[in-house]
Amino acid sequence: MEVQMVHGRQICTVLTLAFFTSTGSLADDQAFDEWDQRDVWQLEFTGNETFEAGDIRNAVALDGQVQANVNPAISPEKFHAALVQRIADGYQSKGFDDVQVEVSGEGVSKPVTVRIAEGPRYRCGDVRITGWTGPDADALLRRIRLKEKKDNESNSQEKEDTADESVRWKVGKPASFAATHISALEKRAHAIMGEMGFHFAKLSVEAEKNKQTSTAELVITVHEPGPRQKISELQFEGLTRHTPADLFEVLDLPDELTATRALHQQIRNRLIATGRFVYVRTSLEPPFGPNHVLPLVVHVREFEDVPRLGEPLNPTQQAMVNLARYIRRLPETGEDLTFHLAGAGLTNQISDAAKAVTGPKNEWPAALRPDAVDFRLTLSGSGGGMLRAVVARRDGLKLIDATVPFVAGHLG
Repeated sequence: MEVQMVHGRQICTVLTLAFFTSTGSLADDQAFDEWDQRDVWQLEFTGNETFEAGDIRNAVALDGQVQANVNPAISPEKFHAALVQRIADGYQSKGFDDVQVEVSGEGVSKPVTVRIAEGPRYRCGDVRITGWTGPDADALLRRIRLKEKKDNESNSQEKEDTADESVRWKVGKPASFAATHISALEKRAHAIMGEMGFHFAKLSVEAEKNKQTSTAELVITVHEPGPRQKISELQFEGLTRHTPADLFEVLDLPDELTATRALHQQIRNRLIATGRFVYVRTSLEPPFGPNHVLPLVVHVREFEDVPRLGEPLNPTQQAMVNLARYIRRLPETGEDLTFHLAGAGLTNQISDAAKAVTGPKNEWPAALRPDAVDFRLTLSGSGGGMLRAVVARRDGLKLIDATVPFVAGHLG
């Protein structure tokens, strides 16, 4: 009886294994076909005139929303819908707002075909602001719009805000109609108006197409700018050698203050320009409402070994202050300032410090000894506010060539 039970169990086991193996085989075959249908590298495209099929496949393969729907447990309809939506989004972000995308899968034995009707391509036209006029509106326009300067344009002509270029309306470039980009532009417009003191402005942003010119104008509608935010008082933190009255005399501010980015910059620039402060930082708590008045806090750290405000600097100190002022104006003047150290002069300056890192000078490779290299540090106003450091051997071979942005004399 026991043996029969064992055999019975063995028979049941064999039948069970056979059943699941057979079923699993069918499931594996079916899963293979379904996975094959979801393989974005096997997608076929028709009608794509502007972008290569391989480029579209690469973009789809890296798209999180598409990849979230490649599992066969998700219906083909949902997978196809994700393909259509994301490919259309991609085209719309490149100027094809009227694009039409369809997907067809003719059975599991054939790859999915994506049919694209691109339609016209629109480029960014100008930016227009409605419901608001004046210098503040002009400033908002300049900071949203990005125009390429012509060869004959100089820095003295209309200046465009070069920060945050990824969230700008780039005139002449393919217009992005993607909802995420339009939303980002709207958030940027809100942020800019907040920096002007209009923290509770009501506005909307949309791209308005002109089919005759194949351009799109960005329209910013300011429904209500709201009141400009007021500041109750200035508070100073970190003072040890000066009094608030000393700083007020230097700042020379009006009695009524508004919470603008210009005020923050004015306070920082005027105090730093005195040469008495290591750093100056301003902060303002976010207001709760249009009529919520808050203090502006000025955080400072003072130099301890220089004369106090109102006391004269010595010639060397004054020369350094003048140099700092000149550097801060480089982006405005368009001039370049280059510091050049070479040969023995460079050796005398860095030899002692370098020995601590690299060992005695006579153990250095000849091509890397300080007296065999030139060091140039250029602050370029003509280059759009860049700092470039170049270390080169005497034979011209560059050992270091690094460039970083700087704004108003501060490294970015």
